Amino acid sequence: MWGPIIGAFILRILTEYTSATFGAGLAGLQLIIYGSLLMAMVLAKPEGLATVFAKAYWWVEAILPGKKEKIGVRP
Repeated sequence: MWGPIIGAFILRILTEYTSATFGAGLAGLQLIIYGSLLMAMVLAKPEGLATVFAKAYWWVEAILPGKKEKIGVRP
């Protein structure tokens, strides 16, 4: 559920940055960057970035003191 929202947020920032940096001279550059990032993500992380954030969340939950008895924490 959060993947498309986070992806749209990142893409909007990327579009604004490339438009401001390169201007009208290289108008299609953000599409080239977008396509390259999309292909790289699909090849490198086909399950999406959500798994990276989930693993980080569970890791932080596991190292925090007093959180081990919480229901739902992975061993």
